[in-house]
Amino acid sequence: MAQARTRTYVVVIAQNRSLDPGVKPLQYADDDGVKNWELLSLYADKASLFVVLDDETARLHPDGARHAEVPEHAAILDRLDTYNKLMAEDVQRGDEPELFFVYAGHGDVDASGQGYINLHDARLTRADLYRDVIAPSKAKFVHVIIDACKSYFMVNSRGGKKWLDDRVDPAHDRSDAQVKAFLEEEQLERYPRAGVIVATSGDQETHEWSRYRGGILSHELRSALSGAADVNGDGRIEYSELRAFLAAANARVKNPEARVDVFSRPPALDRHRALVDLRAAQGDGRMTRFLHFAPELSGRFNIEDDRGVRYADLNKEAGATFDVLVSGKRGYYVRRSASIRGDLVDESEEIEVRTPGRRRVEIAEMSWHPRAIASRGSLDQTFRQDLYKVPFGRGFYDGFVATSGDIPVEGGADVFVVREARSTAGADRLAAAYLLSGSPAGNVGLSHGVDVRYAHRLGRWFDLGVAAQVGHSSLGDVDPTKNQELTRFALMGVLGFEASVLPWLALRLDAAIGWQLMSGTVQLGSSRVDGTEGKGLRLEAAGGIGFNVISSLWVFARGGLAVDGIYPDVASSSTQATGFLALQLQLRL
Repeated sequence: MAQARTRTYVVVIAQNRSLDPGVKPLQYADDDGVKNWELLSLYADKASLFVVLDDETARLHPDGARHAEVPEHAAILDRLDTYNKLMAEDVQRGDEPELFFVYAGHGDVDASGQGYINLHDARLTRADLYRDVIAPSKAKFVHVIIDACKSYFMVNSRGGKKWLDDRVDPAHDRSDAQVKAFLEEEQLERYPRAGVIVATSGDQETHEWSRYRGGILSHELRSALSGAADVNGDGRIEYSELRAFLAAANARVKNPEARVDVFSRPPALDRHRALVDLRAAQGDGRMTRFLHFAPELSGRFNIEDDRGVRYADLNKEAGATFDVLVSGKRGYYVRRSASIRGDLVDESEEIEVRTPGRRRVEIAEMSWHPRAIASRGSLDQTFRQDLYKVPFGRGFYDGFVATSGDIPVEGGADVFVVREARSTAGADRLAAAYLLSGSPAGNVGLSHGVDVRYAHRLGRWFDLGVAAQVGHSSLGDVDPTKNQELTRFALMGVLGFEASVLPWLALRLDAAIGWQLMSGTVQLGSSRVDGTEGKGLRLEAAGGIGFNVISSLWVFARGGLAVDGIYPDVASSSTQATGFLALQLQLRL
């Protein structure tokens, strides 16, 4: 019986503007939305983005701009309905669908005490969340992530107006216990398949930071879900790992205007359910890579892509090991910070991770180069100095779950191992092709034949192999004495260059040289040659394009120039240059 496969569906919503009068628009909710979509798309089977991007964000994220849809109430519910139909089919096949519902933007609480978030054209209330998102979902698990001011579950992190839920004693700080009571009152217990992650911080006006071009919580969530929270190294990010990572990131933030507290609760049906599994991002032709932070590395690191977009931050305990998932389409800069006499020297060194590259990049083996950057403003200084001040790893995690009540992750026996794509060093190629070429000698017409070859990869780009060819051509004439036909057999060594431009598209250049035998009847100059001649040579230079059909099977179209030589003892030698075309099936072993 085939093992059930997790199929992930993602709905990402972001909204800068509030429908409530007098509420100042957010600056970076649209950035958070598109960055959430980009990250979760690395894991997802289907991902939808509902956001209206401003001009600058659209320029930075052109792929997101092409996929973005207006976050209107009816459109979102219609997409959820479409996904539910697909998930029902998944269940029938024996697969396990799951749904991510992710929001960044404005929220508030109405006069009746019901929380809501703002869409483009309407409010989505807490009742809507239960009735229209969670209850009808065909997903085995639903993950709800909200980063908004005063949103559904007493979230109050990014808004503009002061607010206190009158069911909470204002003399006491908000706590996980208070939020849990609030959630239970709203009957979350009726939905054991649902897990939630919400902010629970106080009444400050904003948690957006220009350096992140986004919300603090959203950035920390992306950092955790990219792999930096994987404390036991199994490739699965569980709720307790994410919660501990966020606790470490914010543990030393003293400025109340900057502090972010987070409540997270895993699905009651499976409290070990992972939010994401790094192993799911390795297959299905996804263009992904992993930045490996080995045990010998420690300290504060941040990752920025070649667009200048801040991707992730982490503070790594010595001895901890993390693999951070990134897109294989982009280059990245990894920067680390140093502390001199207690003062943080921000991003003092960096390395560049170019694209394309190997599947796993060993950060510890790369050369660091000096870098300097200035910061400004008191809140900026607080974020720069205090965020991620506490190292995260097994030591912090074990201490955290010992007091938080979270169910700790199990061991790490099933260690996550990054596997290189088959197109890298060590891969083999077995190919067979139909070959059409010009006359190899004399004037025998077009040659039709078969080309069979094997090659072994010598690194990222090159391969070395052998090719065997059989071709036949014939040219009749009114005078039977002038009929010509020729069969050739060639054995050649081949040097190739092949680059995967996309997971399903490859470009190739190759050259071949070898021995050739010809047999038949051919007119060479004034002499007519009959029989078999083993003194022959064939040279080839070709270019081609390949497409992935399914799994390890590729189709290539190759064409180029061939030089055929024959050197008989009884007639003049012949060297002819002709074109050729090959339609090839390639199997990657």
